[in-house]
Amino acid sequence: MINKNNFIKNMQHAVGDDGEIEESNIQALKLDDDDGLACHLGFNSSALPKVDYFVNDNHIIKLVELSDLEDQIKKCKIEMLSVNGKTAREAKKIRKKAWEPLTSEFKRKWCGSIAVIERLYRKDKIFEIDPQYQLIIVCRDKTDPKILESLKLQLQGMIGSIKVTNTKNISKFV
Repeated sequence: MINKNNFIKNMQHAVGDDGEIEESNIQALKLDDDDGLACHLGFNSSALPKVDYFVNDNHIIKLVELSDLEDQIKKCKIEMLSVNGKTAREAKKIRKKAWEPLTSEFKRKWCGSIAVIERLYRKDKIFEIDPQYQLIIVCRDKTDPKILESLKLQLQGMIGSIKVTNTKNISKFV
């Protein structure tokens, strides 16, 4: 059995462009980086994309990614302005291309994180239970709520259950 207590941390964003560290008082198991559980389980910290934290709530694994996505999402929306006057098929292609970098990043983190959790279950000899997975994307508090909804709409259907929120509201989802 792996002692997971060494990996319990307050969830926090990386240092922002403004030099600020936005932190939640909610604790979770740190998954990513050199001090995360993934490295302890034998995964190189940069070899596998994964979310920052996770919470195991009775085998419902809530994968938590803290990201400052405001600029990336604004860029997507600007690219999508060119859909005006296009056919539905052309507009769909434009939308897919505009959102592809973000959706691809989250799909890779989703898969990598599940690989780490599955290894944790094997190491802890939990074979009789298949966990369920959810993704929670936590943006900085300054992020426009309309932008958060746009991101959620783009990811629905690609990944299992998904929630998008900001730091101050994270407790509603974890």
